[in-house]
Amino acid sequence: MSSIKLDTEILEALGLDAKIYLPKIYDGLCELVKERLELPKMRKKQQKEEVKYAYDKVKEDVIEDCLPDGIRKFPQDFYSKGNYEELEFESFSTNGKPLTSDAFFNRYQMKTEGGETIIELDSEVKAEFVEILSRHSTYQIKIPIKEKTVELILKNYNTYIKELKTHLEVNAKEKLHDWALAEKMAKEILEEFGVDTNRFL
Repeated sequence: MSSIKLDTEILEALGLDAKIYLPKIYDGLCELVKERLELPKMRKKQQKEEVKYAYDKVKEDVIEDCLPDGIRKFPQDFYSKGNYEELEFESFSTNGKPLTSDAFFNRYQMKTEGGETIIELDSEVKAEFVEILSRHSTYQIKIPIKEKTVELILKNYNTYIKELKTHLEVNAKEKLHDWALAEKMAKEILEEFGVDTNRFL
Protein backbone atom coordinates (compact mmCIF):
# COMPACT_ATOMS: atom_id res chain seq x y z
CA MET A 1 0.00 0.00 0.00
CA SER A 2 1.37 3.41 -0.96
CA SER A 3 2.02 6.00 1.74
CA ILE A 4 -0.46 8.40 0.10
CA LYS A 5 -3.22 5.76 0.15
CA LEU A 6 -2.42 4.89 3.76
CA ASP A 7 -2.47 8.57 4.77
CA THR A 8 -5.79 8.99 2.96
CA GLU A 9 -7.36 6.06 4.80
CA ILE A 10 -6.11 7.35 8.17
CA LEU A 11 -7.66 10.77 7.53
CA GLU A 12 -10.93 9.24 6.38
CA ALA A 13 -10.98 7.04 9.50
CA LEU A 14 -10.71 10.25 11.52
CA GLY A 15 -13.63 11.71 9.61
CA LEU A 16 -11.49 14.22 7.68
CA ASP A 17 -11.62 15.00 3.96
CA ALA A 18 -8.27 13.75 2.58
CA LYS A 19 -8.50 16.07 -0.46
CA ILE A 20 -8.50 19.08 1.86
CA TYR A 21 -6.20 17.99 4.67
CA LEU A 22 -3.61 15.78 2.94
CA PRO A 23 -2.01 18.64 0.88
CA LYS A 24 -1.95 20.82 4.01
CA ILE A 25 -0.23 18.08 6.03
CA TYR A 26 2.36 17.46 3.29
CA ASP A 27 3.03 21.20 2.94
CA GLY A 28 3.48 21.45 6.70
CA LEU A 29 5.91 18.52 6.71
CA CYS A 30 7.93 20.03 3.84
CA GLU A 31 8.12 23.34 5.69
CA LEU A 32 9.21 21.56 8.87
CA VAL A 33 11.98 19.67 7.04
CA LYS A 34 13.12 22.91 5.38
CA GLU A 35 13.29 24.67 8.75
CA ARG A 36 15.28 21.79 10.27
CA LEU A 37 17.75 21.93 7.38
CA GLU A 38 18.13 25.71 7.67
CA LEU A 39 18.41 25.71 11.46
CA PRO A 40 22.22 25.20 11.55
CA LYS A 41 22.68 28.09 9.10
CA MET A 42 20.38 30.29 11.16
CA ARG A 43 22.30 29.43 14.32
CA LYS A 44 25.63 30.27 12.66
CA LYS A 45 24.23 33.56 11.40
CA GLN A 46 22.89 34.38 14.86
CA GLN A 47 26.25 33.52 16.42
CA LYS A 48 28.06 35.78 13.94
CA GLU A 49 25.64 38.63 14.70
CA GLU A 50 26.14 38.13 18.43
CA VAL A 51 29.94 38.11 18.01
CA LYS A 52 29.79 41.27 15.87
CA TYR A 53 27.57 42.99 18.43
CA ALA A 54 29.97 42.04 21.24
CA TYR A 55 32.96 43.23 19.15
CA ASP A 56 31.30 46.55 18.33
CA LYS A 57 30.37 47.04 21.99
CA VAL A 58 33.97 46.44 23.06
CA LYS A 59 35.14 48.92 20.41
CA GLU A 60 32.78 51.57 21.80
CA ASP A 61 34.16 50.93 25.29
CA VAL A 62 37.77 51.18 24.08
CA ILE A 63 37.02 54.51 22.36
CA GLU A 64 35.30 55.78 25.51
CA ASP A 65 38.30 54.76 27.63
CA CYS A 66 41.07 56.01 25.33
CA LEU A 67 39.46 58.82 23.31
CA PRO A 68 36.61 60.27 25.40
CA ASP A 69 37.11 63.70 23.78
CA GLY A 70 38.08 62.40 20.34
CA ILE A 71 41.47 62.51 18.68
CA ARG A 72 43.71 65.58 18.82
CA LYS A 73 43.40 67.83 15.76
CA PHE A 74 46.17 67.93 13.19
CA PRO A 75 48.11 70.16 12.80
CA GLN A 76 47.14 72.84 15.34
CA ASP A 77 47.14 70.60 18.41
CA PHE A 78 50.70 69.49 17.69
CA TYR A 79 52.30 72.92 17.54
CA SER A 80 53.83 73.49 20.97
CA LYS A 81 55.50 76.89 20.58
CA GLY A 82 52.59 79.32 20.57
CA ASN A 83 49.42 80.05 18.60
CA TYR A 84 49.38 77.96 15.43
CA GLU A 85 47.06 80.37 13.60
CA GLU A 86 49.59 83.19 14.00
CA LEU A 87 52.20 81.39 11.89
CA GLU A 88 52.98 82.31 8.29
CA PHE A 89 51.57 79.87 5.75
CA GLU A 90 51.63 79.02 2.08
CA SER A 91 48.15 78.00 0.93
CA PHE A 92 46.91 75.66 -1.81
CA SER A 93 43.41 74.81 -3.02
CA THR A 94 42.55 71.11 -3.27
CA ASN A 95 39.58 68.94 -4.22
CA GLY A 96 38.98 67.72 -0.65
CA LYS A 97 40.28 64.22 -1.41
CA PRO A 98 43.28 62.43 0.16
CA LEU A 99 46.58 63.14 -1.58
CA THR A 100 49.70 61.00 -1.84
CA SER A 101 53.21 62.14 -2.73
CA ASP A 102 55.17 61.05 -5.78
CA ALA A 103 58.87 61.99 -5.59
CA PHE A 104 60.55 63.14 -8.80
CA PHE A 105 64.04 64.76 -8.80
CA ASN A 106 63.64 66.19 -5.27
CA ARG A 107 60.19 67.48 -6.18
CA TYR A 108 57.11 66.03 -4.53
CA GLN A 109 53.94 65.93 -6.58
CA MET A 110 50.84 65.61 -4.41
CA LYS A 111 48.39 63.53 -6.41
CA THR A 112 44.79 62.38 -6.13
CA GLU A 113 43.85 58.71 -6.32
CA GLY A 114 43.19 59.27 -10.02
CA GLY A 115 46.74 60.52 -10.60
CA GLU A 116 45.98 64.25 -10.95
CA THR A 117 48.72 66.49 -9.53
CA ILE A 118 47.19 69.09 -7.18
CA ILE A 119 50.28 70.50 -5.45
CA GLU A 120 54.01 70.36 -6.14
CA LEU A 121 56.46 70.78 -3.25
CA ASP A 122 60.23 70.83 -2.78
CA SER A 123 60.24 69.34 0.73
CA GLU A 124 59.67 65.76 1.88
CA VAL A 125 58.43 66.83 5.32
CA LYS A 126 55.94 69.25 3.76
CA ALA A 127 54.76 66.46 1.47
CA GLU A 128 54.18 64.25 4.52
CA PHE A 129 52.38 67.14 6.22
CA VAL A 130 50.05 67.54 3.22
CA GLU A 131 49.35 63.80 3.07
CA ILE A 132 48.13 63.82 6.68
CA LEU A 133 46.16 67.05 6.39
CA SER A 134 44.46 66.01 3.13
CA ARG A 135 42.84 63.02 4.87
CA HIS A 136 40.55 65.43 6.72
CA SER A 137 38.43 66.49 3.71
CA THR A 138 39.88 69.98 3.57
CA TYR A 139 39.62 72.14 0.45
CA GLN A 140 42.48 74.43 1.42
CA ILE A 141 45.89 73.18 2.48
CA LYS A 142 47.85 75.61 4.68
CA ILE A 143 51.51 74.71 5.24
CA PRO A 144 53.72 76.61 7.69
CA ILE A 145 56.42 78.38 5.69
CA LYS A 146 59.22 77.42 8.11
CA GLU A 147 60.28 73.82 7.54
CA LYS A 148 61.48 73.46 11.14
CA THR A 149 57.93 74.20 12.29
CA VAL A 150 56.57 71.47 10.00
CA GLU A 151 59.19 69.04 11.34
CA LEU A 152 58.20 69.83 14.94
CA ILE A 153 54.50 69.29 14.23
CA LEU A 154 55.17 65.98 12.46
CA LYS A 155 57.43 64.76 15.26
CA ASN A 156 54.78 65.53 17.90
CA TYR A 157 52.02 64.00 15.78
CA ASN A 158 53.91 60.78 15.02
CA THR A 159 54.81 60.32 18.69
CA TYR A 160 51.18 60.90 19.71
CA ILE A 161 49.77 58.40 17.20
CA LYS A 162 52.31 55.70 18.11
CA GLU A 163 51.52 56.10 21.81
CA LEU A 164 47.78 56.18 21.12
CA LYS A 165 48.03 53.03 18.99
CA THR A 166 49.76 51.21 21.85
CA HIS A 167 47.20 52.52 24.36
CA LEU A 168 44.30 51.33 22.19
CA GLU A 169 45.87 47.89 21.68
CA VAL A 170 46.50 47.36 25.40
CA ASN A 171 43.00 48.50 26.35
CA ALA A 172 41.39 46.29 23.69
CA LYS A 173 43.55 43.30 24.73
CA GLU A 174 42.29 43.61 28.32
CA LYS A 175 38.71 43.33 27.03
CA LEU A 176 39.15 40.83 24.19
CA HIS A 177 41.93 38.62 25.62
CA ASP A 178 43.20 38.27 22.05
CA TRP A 179 46.22 40.29 20.93
CA ALA A 180 45.65 39.85 17.17
CA LEU A 181 42.04 40.99 17.54
CA ALA A 182 43.15 43.89 19.73
CA GLU A 183 45.62 45.07 17.07
CA LYS A 184 42.87 44.82 14.44
CA MET A 185 40.48 46.86 16.59
CA ALA A 186 43.09 49.55 17.32
CA LYS A 187 43.79 49.85 13.58
CA GLU A 188 40.06 50.20 12.81
CA ILE A 189 39.59 52.88 15.47
CA LEU A 190 42.53 54.94 14.21
CA GLU A 191 41.27 54.70 10.62
CA GLU A 192 37.78 55.78 11.73
CA PHE A 193 39.43 58.91 13.12
CA GLY A 194 41.20 59.59 9.80
CA VAL A 195 44.65 58.20 10.62
CA ASP A 196 46.67 56.54 7.85
CA THR A 197 47.67 53.43 9.79
CA ASN A 198 50.01 52.24 7.02
CA ARG A 199 52.45 54.89 8.23
CA PHE A 200 52.61 53.25 11.66
CA LEU A 201 53.02 49.56 10.86
